[in-house]
Amino acid sequence: MMDVQTGKPCRPFLAAALGLALAAVSPLSALEKPEYLRTTWGVLLESFLDPALTTKGNSVRTSPLSINFNLGAGVSMPLSEGSPWAFAPSGDIYFYNAEYSNDGQPVVTDDAFSSAFVMGLILNVPIVYSLPLSDSYTISAGLGLCFDLRAAFTRDSSYEADNTKRMNAYFWGMGRFFTPSTT
Repeated sequence: MMDVQTGKPCRPFLAAALGLALAAVSPLSALEKPEYLRTTWGVLLESFLDPALTTKGNSVRTSPLSINFNLGAGVSMPLSEGSPWAFAPSGDIYFYNAEYSNDGQPVVTDDAFSSAFVMGLILNVPIVYSLPLSDSYTISAGLGLCFDLRAAFTRDSSYEADNTKRMNAYFWGMGRFFTPSTT
C-alpha cells in the first residue's frame, strides 16, 4: 500500500506484511529438517458428476471423466525427530482447454472447440502418518487441506472474453478452490 501524498510505501503496511510473513514461516522453523523431496509427474482424473453435462440434448457435452497431466514437487518434514507424524506440503501445476457450458460451468473440451486455456496450481498441505513395514517399505496416510487455484485465459474473441470472466467467477465462487484432501 502506498502513501497517497509521498508515493512511498506505508510503514504500517510494511510492518503488517512482515509480521504476517514471520507468522507464516515461524511454525515451519519448529519442524525438523526435511526427510525427503519428491518430484511428481502424474495424471489427474476429474469426474463430472452433473448428468446434464454428459447426456444427449445438451449443446455443450463433455466426457464424464477428464484426464489432465500434472507436474509437481513436495517435501516431508517430521514434526519432531523420530516422529511418525510429518507435515508434507506439495504443489502441482496442470492445464487444460475449456469452454463455458449453457449450464453455467466450465468444462474440459478439445482444443478446436475451447474458448479458454485454464492453468491450475494445486497446493496440498496434509499432516501424514507413516508406518514402516520394513527397512525398504513404508505405508503412509494423511489428511489436510487442498487449494485448487485456477485461472482461465481467453483464446481469441471478445465473446469468449465474457465467458472467460464467467469461468474465473465460477472457479473462485462459493469456495470451489478449497477442498479437504487425503494422501
